[in-house]
Amino acid sequence: MNKLIRLGLIATFTLLFALPLSAKEFLSLTNLVGQASTATAEKYPDSDDVLIDDFIQVEYQADGTSETWDDTAIKILTEKGKRANRTLTLSFNTSYGTNYFSKVQVIKPDGTVNEIDIAAQSKVMVDPGQMNANIYNPNSKILKLSVPGLEIGDTLRYIALRIKTKTVVPDAWSDYQTFEHDSPIERTTYQVIAPKALPLAKIALKAEIPGTISFNELASEQSDQIVYTWEVKDVPRMFDEPNMPTRYTVIQRLLVSTMNEWEDLSKWYWELCLPRLEATTPEMEAKAKELVLGCSNTLEKIEAVFNFVSQDIRYMGITTEEEAPGYEPHDVNITFDNRYGVCRDKAALLAAMLRIVDVEAFPVIIMAGPKKDKEVPQPFFNHAVTAALGDDGEYVLMDSTDENTKDIFPSYLQNMSYIVARPEGETLLTSPIIPATNNLLHITSTGSLDETGKLTAQSILAFEGINDTVYRGYFSKIKPEERKRFFEGHLKKSMPTAELQILEILPKELRDTTQPLTVKLGYTAENLLIAGDENEMLNLPRLGSSLGYANFLLGQTGLEERKYPLYTRMTAGIRETLELDIPEDAGTLNIPGYQQIDTPQLTWSMQVAQQGGTLTATNTFLMNTVEFSPEEYLALKQNLKDIEYNLRKKLILDVPTAGSDADSDVRILEKTKTIILTDSNHWKETTRTKLEILTYSGTKKNSEIKIGYNPAWQNVELSHATVTKPDGTVKEISEEEINIMDAGWVASAPRYPAGKILVANLPGVEIGSVLEYEIISTVSGKPFFSTTQTFNGHEPIDKKTFTLTIPESMALTIRNTGIDETQTTNNGTISYIWQAENQSPVKKEENLPAWWTFNPAVFVSSGNWKTYGNEVLSHLLAASDDQLETVATAKQLTSRLQGEGQKVIALRDWVAKNLRPAGPSLTRLPLSAITPSDQILQERYGNNADRMVVLYTMLKAARLKPEFVLSGTISLIPEVAEPLLAAPSRSAFNSVLIRMEVGGKTIYLNGASQYAELGTSSYHHRPSLDLATGEIGVVEVTPGKDTRSHGVIEISIDASGEAGITTSSVKQGTAFEGFHKTYAEVTPEKRRRHYLEMVSGISQSAKAASELVTDYGTYPGKLEFSVVAERYAVSDGDYLYFTVPGGLGGLLKYRSNERTLPLAWNSHIDSITEYNMVLPDGYEPVILPRSFSWQAPQGGGMVEVAVEYSPRANAIRIVQMADLKPALIPASEFPDILKAGRRLAHPDMRTILLKKVD
Repeated sequence: MNKLIRLGLIATFTLLFALPLSAKEFLSLTNLVGQASTATAEKYPDSDDVLIDDFIQVEYQADGTSETWDDTAIKILTEKGKRANRTLTLSFNTSYGTNYFSKVQVIKPDGTVNEIDIAAQSKVMVDPGQMNANIYNPNSKILKLSVPGLEIGDTLRYIALRIKTKTVVPDAWSDYQTFEHDSPIERTTYQVIAPKALPLAKIALKAEIPGTISFNELASEQSDQIVYTWEVKDVPRMFDEPNMPTRYTVIQRLLVSTMNEWEDLSKWYWELCLPRLEATTPEMEAKAKELVLGCSNTLEKIEAVFNFVSQDIRYMGITTEEEAPGYEPHDVNITFDNRYGVCRDKAALLAAMLRIVDVEAFPVIIMAGPKKDKEVPQPFFNHAVTAALGDDGEYVLMDSTDENTKDIFPSYLQNMSYIVARPEGETLLTSPIIPATNNLLHITSTGSLDETGKLTAQSILAFEGINDTVYRGYFSKIKPEERKRFFEGHLKKSMPTAELQILEILPKELRDTTQPLTVKLGYTAENLLIAGDENEMLNLPRLGSSLGYANFLLGQTGLEERKYPLYTRMTAGIRETLELDIPEDAGTLNIPGYQQIDTPQLTWSMQVAQQGGTLTATNTFLMNTVEFSPEEYLALKQNLKDIEYNLRKKLILDVPTAGSDADSDVRILEKTKTIILTDSNHWKETTRTKLEILTYSGTKKNSEIKIGYNPAWQNVELSHATVTKPDGTVKEISEEEINIMDAGWVASAPRYPAGKILVANLPGVEIGSVLEYEIISTVSGKPFFSTTQTFNGHEPIDKKTFTLTIPESMALTIRNTGIDETQTTNNGTISYIWQAENQSPVKKEENLPAWWTFNPAVFVSSGNWKTYGNEVLSHLLAASDDQLETVATAKQLTSRLQGEGQKVIALRDWVAKNLRPAGPSLTRLPLSAITPSDQILQERYGNNADRMVVLYTMLKAARLKPEFVLSGTISLIPEVAEPLLAAPSRSAFNSVLIRMEVGGKTIYLNGASQYAELGTSSYHHRPSLDLATGEIGVVEVTPGKDTRSHGVIEISIDASGEAGITTSSVKQGTAFEGFHKTYAEVTPEKRRRHYLEMVSGISQSAKAASELVTDYGTYPGKLEFSVVAERYAVSDGDYLYFTVPGGLGGLLKYRSNERTLPLAWNSHIDSITEYNMVLPDGYEPVILPRSFSWQAPQGGGMVEVAVEYSPRANAIRIVQMADLKPALIPASEFPDILKAGRRLAHPDMRTILLKKVD
């Protein structure tokens, strides 16, 4: 159930645990027990839980303030339902009131009630999610409440109270309720108690499910109130569909409001914004007039001022408003001076500056998402833009939030509801749908193909509309070498052997949005032809198959039919033309016919022609709508089948017999880090940074400082920060621009010391600014000191100094791999100084290994693995000692079990099912945070260390012999891990594991779920630390428990091109856990829908020919299914051809063709795929994939492909094997990998051409 989150719009920490004097209850405990007894998994096989009863009572006053009581009861049906409901969440904003739980109960099937200690199980934190949008509002909070002891079959009952002490719109009230969920509703009552002085003016019930809702309105003569009551009964669950509109806009829902007209909302927002708009300054006025010099009409003025606000005012904000937080903009002069603001601030500034230059402009609130229900006025909007009146009197909409948009109103806001703030009022409007032809990516390619099949070509890409916005925004944030890799990667998707030789992106200054985004590519591609003895095939290069926003709009389309629309949100298109010169002696070119599709929703066409030695091709793909209705979706499915088949077509030839340095975003002028150690557990670190902003990307990345820490052992202070602007003006950071936010895990794990994030928003940062700041960190109580310092990076560094001062008596491990070092002694201390100057930027490349493997670094540690291990062990053992409740639980669970394996599985499964994972890792908290097992058992949650404490205690109670060890996600590459092990770094071992013998074999338990096979481990091959001895070993699982992929694909092709395909795969090692969990928990209807997506993944024309087999009852697991796909092979005269599914084309795929730095292979790959293909009678292969064998450099493993054709059976067998190991590959070996990757990705490794036998 997800209904709870939307309750919590408002709350305060101070009232969190202060229960009201008279807490209300609406549901009868006796009735709930009876209702729950009939709400079973058998009755609701497609649900994980069921809402058996819910009573919501809202009482609002004439000023719009209100109280809302919600008494809810949810029956838990499955393990997945239990997980989803054992944490309750309220989101709230302290500016508007309070919200809390007054009662939370777990009702057992026998009627026993467990009361949840709300104070002990709750935690409030600042909402960390807002930081993703560069918004820092300490009043925006989240309350999380843990529900210990919740089991399948239980009923979760909670009562929540929301007190609304302040309204967004004065003297108005509105609400919406959804009466349909992703769980069944047996009964819900929604009651509104309204004053007669402010009755409901608008009521709308939308998407009504007949027979499920009744309504009553009661107005008493003796009371000054009106009571509106809706009774909801027996609503079946709904099922989400891929790319559907936001759920609450299409399911059964009720909207109510005291507002009569949308115009009232428009007037209110105008009055709210007006004082802010009028807070202009002479500097603002001068700037606005300067911007429009030379403008001859209103639109030119709009564009000139828009470009300034969009690009020079960065998106970031601190909420300090008082009248209507979240809606009310700052005074426009504040936004102008600070050069930052959120959407409403930028929208107001743009309107104010336009009004200065005599353009009538207004702030606008818009719903960035699905359109609002127009029948009921409500003030629920989530974005702000600006509207101005053009010379024709029509609105010109502008969104200045996006700093990189060429369009003043981007396409992603089309077809959305908005209100213009005007003194006379304005109704609800909808932003226009932009034609797909305005959102095109034009690709124009010309080239030539020589006799060897080598392509030499150039392409010009012209980005329009949404394509300009999205790609310009992305390119502006990455470095030039990353842009090159981007296009190299896309070229290789179409032509695996492609090499990019020319890349030009215009305009060179991407922030110049007066110029369209254009990209020019020059490239070559070897072996473009798929060759056989008598025939060759040409797969036309198509950059538009992966470039262009239209490719990302449809999403999953596996469902045969839909209940809800397919929501694409915007229109877009791709138009690609190719002109290719081919050799005169290339042979006879057979051009297939292509089907054209042209509907109001979708346009697709392919035209190929040959004139002399020139081949021309044009491909058009237009998504003309923002939404496909369920009826239109049926036509879309057929269109996609036709498009897929046409794209398989290739041209057949009958052969006659015979680097630059990295551009920098900032320059680090000086960075000094000074650490003074009092002892191994206490130190002070001072970091001073001075840097110059060189680019827009540098501005975005460095305008904020974020530092995570935990006050339990560390204090962090930003002692000062200044921004010196290009004109010499110095701006100091203010107290309001420094916020302390909560770490994301805090509310879900209240017993741990809360982690914090210091966020500082630097004022007035722009290109040419110099930033200077100092951060002081004081550490007290960490187990030991360690640090790794590097002295160069992806940006140039003029000077970096690291100074470490320690007592002379302190023993340190120091490893220096090439930095100048000096030492001084003074009054019983030793100071080490490492310094580097004039460090050039290091190029960004794919899959770089750890920095210290190819750059000088300094590793320092005061730690000793044995001492640290013993300390960790003592805390773990203390937490497991004398834990009577845990011991009793373990004995009860294992009392009737005999074998060691049975006991281990029973205890592991109990921990996995009953202890909710929550909290940070071992190394991010003081060891004192390791919790006694009985406490963990009572609170039913814990981080990895705590959950392993409980499991260890239980295993000991069962008379088994577990041992604590540490491991972690440290790299499997030896050269990466070795320095962190030699100079001990706690980050190397951040996880607690349990090692023990079962059946004569060593196994590791690491917190895996009940779905994992005993003996498998995600830490296989990782280093481990024996806590008793301090010895470093390696986690190894027994053969058969390692992760390995084995698949078999059987294909039978008939002469019409229809294929029968059976695919099966073995799930072994850690892959078994995810497989087991997925299919053990999926409900029947969701399994059916999931299978449809799998079938369509084979082909849009595929139909299931078997049941989906998911055998997880034995190990290893097995997945198998069969499909029949019409037109899987293309029939073209005497030829029949198809592409083998899957393959190893992505195994060694790298976007770049060149490399100057080492390449990291970070994981093991062990896979075998077998293909057995039966060909139709009367056909034989003339083009087949080729066998291939390759040994990876640096002992990195091997890849083999074996291909056999049996004329007698008229069958093809292909076996693909990959056995790759973690390795550090020198750049000099990269060409060999590139060559192998091109070979594996070439179309001829998957293409089979058959020809009729005479």
